Amino acid sequence: MMIAFRKISRIFFSVLWLSGMGCFSPPASCGSERVPAATQVAEKENSDLQDSLFIPDTEMRWPRLTKTVTGRVTDGDRRPIAGARIAMNVFPFASTLSRDDGIFTLGSVPSEGPCPLEIYHEQYLPLFTQIDVHMPDTSEPGIFVLVSLTPLAPGHQGFPNIDPPGQGAVEIEAERFLYEQAGDVYRARGNVVIAYAGNVLSAAAVDLYHGRNEAYAEGNVRLKGLDGDVLEGKTARVDLKKQTGVVQAGRIFMAKNHFYVRGERIEKTGQATYFVVNAEATSCDGESPDWRLAGKELDVTIDGYGTLTHGRFYARNLPIVYAPYLLFPVKTTRQSGFLLPERMAYSQNRLGWDVGIPFFWAFSDAADATFHQRYMSERGFQEGIELRYILNNDSYGVLYGDYLRDGKKITETVGNHYRDWQDEKSRWSFYLNHETRIDPSLYLRTDIARVSDSFYFRDFSSHNYFLSNYSQARSQPFRQIAFVGDESLASLDSTVRLVKSWKAYNLTALIKSTQDFTVPSNDITLQRYPEIALTGIKQPLGGTPIQYELSGVYDYFHRGKGQTGHLVDAYPALSMPFGWKGYGHLTPFAGLRSLVWKRDDAVGDGLKKEDHLEIFTAGATLSGEIHRVFSIGGKQVDKIRHGIRPEITYLFSPSVKQDGLPDFIAAAGQQNTVNNTLASMLAVQGSTAAPAVASDLNAVVYAVTNTLTARIPDLGGSRRYVEFLRFKVAQAYNIREANKGIVPVHTDRRPLSDISLELDLLPLRYVTVNARNRYSVYDTNWTQENYDLVLRDHRGDSASITYRYTRNTIKETNLILKAVVTKNLDLNFRLKQDHFNEREIEKIYGFDYRRQCWSVGFDYGESADGSGKGDRVYAFRFSLFGL
Repeated sequence: MMIAFRKISRIFFSVLWLSGMGCFSPPASCGSERVPAATQVAEKENSDLQDSLFIPDTEMRWPRLTKTVTGRVTDGDRRPIAGARIAMNVFPFASTLSRDDGIFTLGSVPSEGPCPLEIYHEQYLPLFTQIDVHMPDTSEPGIFVLVSLTPLAPGHQGFPNIDPPGQGAVEIEAERFLYEQAGDVYRARGNVVIAYAGNVLSAAAVDLYHGRNEAYAEGNVRLKGLDGDVLEGKTARVDLKKQTGVVQAGRIFMAKNHFYVRGERIEKTGQATYFVVNAEATSCDGESPDWRLAGKELDVTIDGYGTLTHGRFYARNLPIVYAPYLLFPVKTTRQSGFLLPERMAYSQNRLGWDVGIPFFWAFSDAADATFHQRYMSERGFQEGIELRYILNNDSYGVLYGDYLRDGKKITETVGNHYRDWQDEKSRWSFYLNHETRIDPSLYLRTDIARVSDSFYFRDFSSHNYFLSNYSQARSQPFRQIAFVGDESLASLDSTVRLVKSWKAYNLTALIKSTQDFTVPSNDITLQRYPEIALTGIKQPLGGTPIQYELSGVYDYFHRGKGQTGHLVDAYPALSMPFGWKGYGHLTPFAGLRSLVWKRDDAVGDGLKKEDHLEIFTAGATLSGEIHRVFSIGGKQVDKIRHGIRPEITYLFSPSVKQDGLPDFIAAAGQQNTVNNTLASMLAVQGSTAAPAVASDLNAVVYAVTNTLTARIPDLGGSRRYVEFLRFKVAQAYNIREANKGIVPVHTDRRPLSDISLELDLLPLRYVTVNARNRYSVYDTNWTQENYDLVLRDHRGDSASITYRYTRNTIKETNLILKAVVTKNLDLNFRLKQDHFNEREIEKIYGFDYRRQCWSVGFDYGESADGSGKGDRVYAFRFSLFGL
């Protein structure tokens, strides 16, 4: 083991390099060394240390003075160091300073035995150790000693982070040192810091037994490991090699899960195991924790469990629970075991008492499983299991399923659904999300979600796996559910897709199955499997300015009842952009949509079983932009750019007879990705009687988009840009409708579509406004309104208001409020109102109270549905941090 010393009062220590002329081998008899007076005083000041920390002094005698030592002090580049102090640590305690050339001469050196020298300099990391210079039995006047010192970095204060210089290296820093050769003991006194193997031991006094790799410490003993764990106590005995030891009146702090263990005696029995007598355990800071576990003896394993005999749970000083044997988790990484209850609630009309206790099983480094045990007094016992896995960096997924034998008797009609359940029913749900990226251009993704019946999300809307794992952003690999799993869910889609991308094309193979909760039977719901879609981007046609793009899709539509069959839908298109610098762009385009279908159903409707249809489309788009930059000169915003982008598109398509088309073609036109540009242009017209395939078009679509962009200066001279306003107005004018010669009775000629309005506004840092509306110029009324307002502040208070309205379809308000009353207490409120049916779908009041080491929450909710039956739910949450 290598020892390096550092002195912290004014100077610092590093490893010594020693060379020179003469013999440096230790003598058979070195004589006795006299302990300096300063060291005797230091030992007297620390006389309260245990007697076992000291080796008795030997008898002192004075060696004969005969020789002189000459040497030179240099830095690491062999440049001389002037003003270095060289002192003898034995009688007569002679000292000298090195000259400008680094040379020093020290006389009156004992000729018998080794001579301990100290060499240091205030401006360097000096070597403060006993250099045992042995005088050879020759007539030479002295020996040459070469010492290299490392200069301190400019502005250096304190000693640097301690990293072990090498395997088994130990670095010691203290105010005073004493080395006793007889016992090979280093005694350090005053602000002692010892670094070894990535650990740091600090105390008022430490005796280091070099040969035994042991250290005895006393006075504010503190041992910190590489992982941040801290062991503290009054006295300590540490085995530096085995990294074990005993601490009296000690405390352990486990950094990863912020957990404390206290005891009269703490034994570190292994790398991550401890035995504690009269133990207390908590994750709370301070001497008076809010909660603690106490017991006679404790065996604890970091990243495992703690076992406590005669265990007691205290809330402050009030005993709550006693157990002769108590087991609790001390987890810092994935470990198997029971988790705290995830569900403690009471549902008045649907579920009864509702309690869930999960068990987590980490059976490998790349996979784990969570068993969700849930008991509902009105329904029965539900068992669920979630499996998460990572096959490699490019393949991962999650699988979930639950099963319940539902014993609740129900007779009711909800919408189009009726049930009369008098016997037990099998209720289940299934979910699989998997993604494999075969290479950067090819991946497979699976999203399968199914439930046993159309009442599943109605009965379990207060809590289910899909609702708990909903993620709007879908940024977490194991939380990819994109729908809200409550009673408002109208349908559930399951998809499997294989996607291959090239530079100019994308090929997608899709299987899609839909579970429709709005119809009495899912047999009439149209399914598509498989679907194969090819989508191309615009690219030059040879060396010409003409651009071409190609999109095509093949679908097989299937269902239990109704028309089924094959469909091929292709749309090649050509365009040629023209640009005027700084003024705008004109892009004419033309395309041909071709549909070929073949039915394989047995429906006798007299229509053709197979046929084809071609539709020609043409048009042009003219767009441009004008802008102006306004200099604000503010600290928050220095410039604002106002941009105006007008756009006008003309669309033409001849009239095509569409009698005899299968009904699944209309579904394909609404769902597939063929001719996205054309579809988006026509969507603004808002036609309520659109044909299965868009044709007979002669229309103009015009739009104007306003944007405001702020330039915000950041620290360091950089800038960032924020678009804080976007407002778009669009409308279509149907020329063919305006030129109609005959208008049916009781109808008006309406060539103008609804006005489409889009607004995205961020006026302030904590304010967001979004709107997507449509206004009828003929009815002078809104046909669709969608508003989102989000307010926040720096404390965490927030308000979210959502309003949804579609004429004759939906009129709904959602309100979410969060008030940060104190740094520990939040109040929550959620309201969901159905204005069409004049009912409150859901109303929830709740609070969350957090302390440093625990939290508690409570929700009270009322819900109603279309059947007139509602429910009241009381939900309780409790968490002890660190367990």
